[in-house]
Amino acid sequence: MNKEVLKLSIDKYYKLANIFKSKEWLIDENNNNSRFNKYYKMLIALDEKEQELILKLSERFLHINQPMYLEELKKPIENLIENNPEVSKYYVLPMISKKDKGNISKSAFQILYLFKGSSLSEFVDLKGCQFQTIANIEKFFLNKECLKKNERILFVDDFMGTGDTAIEALEYFHELAPKIVNENISLMSIVIHNMAIRKLDIDFDLVYKYEIKKGITDFFDGDDLDDSVQLMKNIEKKLKGLRQEFSFGYKQSEALVSMQRIPNNTFPIYWIDKNISPYER
Repeated sequence: MNKEVLKLSIDKYYKLANIFKSKEWLIDENNNNSRFNKYYKMLIALDEKEQELILKLSERFLHINQPMYLEELKKPIENLIENNPEVSKYYVLPMISKKDKGNISKSAFQILYLFKGSSLSEFVDLKGCQFQTIANIEKFFLNKECLKKNERILFVDDFMGTGDTAIEALEYFHELAPKIVNENISLMSIVIHNMAIRKLDIDFDLVYKYEIKKGITDFFDGDDLDDSVQLMKNIEKKLKGLRQEFSFGYKQSEALVSMQRIPNNTFPIYWIDKNISPYER
């Protein structure tokens, strides 16, 4: 066993290893920059009770890398098609705000481009549905003001957190296509926070594979809740560069998720401090 393990109790070391094994994450002790060693470095920066909390939270951590995106879209697309049997064509748009319309590094564009070509049909039976990708929304809607009965708008992204980006994307869309009503719009993501569901579910058809909740508030109660909140506050005091807006994740989302890139909705201990955090934004 690596002597560095002695900085972490044997019990907690094996708890960490078991988390990685259960999630089928690679355990590479020899690579200093491996995810396993980064988690280890995060833990040894904390005291024992803080370590215990992070281990409990990490048991529920969801990490979906880009190579998994095609397969993870299978269920959302099946649900989309099943929920809307009258629709045979979808115009697929990136879920981006007006200020980000030209920023192709946004994750929404990564999902958008998966709908191009034939790769998607290898993972899911499209039931004859067509998916036309629209990268330049402004150009497209110069020539199209309304939809046919068998057509629908589909906004896509890999993760929906608070729902704020979706709202901004829809506001931008309605500027360009005011005649297209919300009932003709679907929103799709691989992962969605229940904060976004509460904000959007009344007006829009939502399709997704994973729903996540607040990592502490929605899983602890009574003294356990109070203790866990205080422990996380103590942890955050050790983080360099943490702004108040990201305390407990953006708008206190308390998320435990990383996609191709980790969202700022996730607890900042996981991403904000390059000396401690196992993920980077």
